[in-house]
Amino acid sequence: MAKTHKLSFKIPEDQKTKDGKYKIAIASFFSIPG
Repeated sequence: MAKTHKLSFKIPEDQKTKDGKYKIAIASFFSIPG
């Protein structure tokens, strides 16, 4: 539950509860080179 991210993501409250999927999405996003 890290609120202090360098990137400001605007996520609904109910989406924040799904921290697992959120982290996976972030990991997938940064896994893509570019």
